[in-house]
Amino acid sequence: MTTAAGETKDGTAYYGYLFTKAKPIPLATPVLDALLRAIALHIQNEIGDKNEKHLTPAKLAAFYKTAGHDWDSFFVEMPHLAISTVYSGLGCQHWLLPSDDDFAPPSIPALTLKGFVQWQTIQTLLGPQTQVPVLQFAAAHWALKHPDTGEPLPVDLPKEAFPSEADPDTDHWHQECARRARLKATEGDPPEPPKEPPKPDFTDRKVPYSHVRGHGGRWEDVP
Repeated sequence: MTTAAGETKDGTAYYGYLFTKAKPIPLATPVLDALLRAIALHIQNEIGDKNEKHLTPAKLAAFYKTAGHDWDSFFVEMPHLAISTVYSGLGCQHWLLPSDDDFAPPSIPALTLKGFVQWQTIQTLLGPQTQVPVLQFAAAHWALKHPDTGEPLPVDLPKEAFPSEADPDTDHWHQECARRARLKATEGDPPEPPKEPPKPDFTDRKVPYSHVRGHGGRWEDVP
């Protein structure tokens, strides 16, 4: 990549290794944080419905598909409540936006920039084989700029900047999050009062928390 001074900016030197050791899981470096925020801003402004400026499931589905990873099984097929449950369980900050039904409470989960960084960091640690190519595509094709400085980010994002295999600490933490979410879902539903008309039954709702190895962050329903 060429800088304003005419010098080549080497992606390997710029990005380095993009995670730092921490507990319970590795953390994104400031460089990765900036890269992911730049990607999120591009998604908001350029991907899918350009009139929609929030990181909704529809926008994220379009993002992953554009970058070569079909994740409709999560972002399109999963109920919004289930997606929000996953976000909350993983500490991914998000809003609930109103739907087309003006009489219904807000229900569409939309990640904040901070939430997207958390989400994509976790997914990359869980499934680098599929998630790293997504990030490399974004860096190579979208002329990303550092969201704080406006500095162009190098287009050559080396695979060496990421783990080559799923991070075991993240995998263990992820499974523990799934266990807590299932427990909360089971305990959080009060019994239906007797002798009243039938009500929607949420006691069987499923929390999509099982990470499928080799699918780079896909989820499936778990009873």
